[in-house]
Amino acid sequence: MWGAPLKALSGYLPPLETQDFVMGQKGTGVEAGLAATAAASSAHTGDASGKTVTIAHGLQAYTDLDEAVAAATETGKPIFVDITGHGCVNCREMEARVWSDPRVLAKLRDEFVIVALYVDDKTKLSESEWVYNDSGRALKDVGRVNSWIALKRFGVNSQPNYFILDSAGQTLRGPRAYDLDADAFLNWMTL
Repeated sequence: MWGAPLKALSGYLPPLETQDFVMGQKGTGVEAGLAATAAASSAHTGDASGKTVTIAHGLQAYTDLDEAVAAATETGKPIFVDITGHGCVNCREMEARVWSDPRVLAKLRDEFVIVALYVDDKTKLSESEWVYNDSGRALKDVGRVNSWIALKRFGVNSQPNYFILDSAGQTLRGPRAYDLDADAFLNWMTL
């Protein structure tokens, strides 16, 4: 109520940063709400160019696996793969109840290159960016390409699913699916 976090309901509610009043947040009110809404509208949108976007808890994530691998190669950090969706209730609940754990959040922020693969992103791709599946069908939007990557590369077709890759893009851990045990998630993340 009145902007307090409701973790048990978080997956069913709009993201906290889209609210006009958030308890304990400086500059609450209409202006802050408009700023938060503007930030949130860009926060969970993938982009076809592979540039980073802001996701839950202010984390920066790539939206293109190849660009994440390039960044990981450059930094020497492992890659945290987040197979997610804009409309994924369980994804939002994981972010609110597990990622919000200060230990998990610190690891995500400091120790990984993050890539968020939104499987329901309707952003259209230019014809030169289309990907063709095994049957020759053209995948013409970001979400369909990410769904195909999730299935072909990682063997999953649901979200959330998480993987950890080394800096060269080879799978080290995963899949890890919806599970609200923050301690277990932290142990799984620890390499």
